[in-house]
Amino acid sequence: MDNRVELRLSLDDGSVNIPYSAEDSENGEAYPYQRLVDDPKQIDAIPEVREFPRIRDALARINQPGNPFETARMMTWRDDEAGYSSVCALGFFFQDRNLFADQSHCYRVAGNLLSAMLGDEFMSQQAFAPMLEIQRAHLTTEQCSGWIMDLYLAGTSDNDQVSADDELQRKVSWLANFLNQQS
Repeated sequence: MDNRVELRLSLDDGSVNIPYSAEDSENGEAYPYQRLVDDPKQIDAIPEVREFPRIRDALARINQPGNPFETARMMTWRDDEAGYSSVCALGFFFQDRNLFADQSHCYRVAGNLLSAMLGDEFMSQQAFAPMLEIQRAHLTTEQCSGWIMDLYLAGTSDNDQVSADDELQRKVSWLANFLNQQS
């Protein structure tokens, strides 16, 4: 049987303003936006990093100056209804504002992501297909409009939450490696 990977893709015509301030949501207080490219020490203040400590290294690698992408937001949660799962939604966009402004570059990333997942045994063996949401974004301090991508990754386990957490952190680390190879 041939290998096959899936990536659910959605397009949202709503718009998100970046930077954004702290706000309450159904999942608790959202950490206010900090441009991690300019201030990587802020990574340690992100609540999700305290919950999933190995995500810290992935964020540091993605947000290095001159890399293709930077992150804007992250949300994590756990679910134990059908086994154990840990989920991370990571919002990222192009550091190059010309690439950020053109939606077609997001679709190129999606195609490259599928190809990379297909070629990787760990990423091609997923219980749930990752989902990539593409949404309009406005960098208010730069007066620049473009597109942000939110990738939803899940770690799962039939045994325990620790195993699901570990798998999620490995997937986010894989994503950091993938994003830094894009140009």
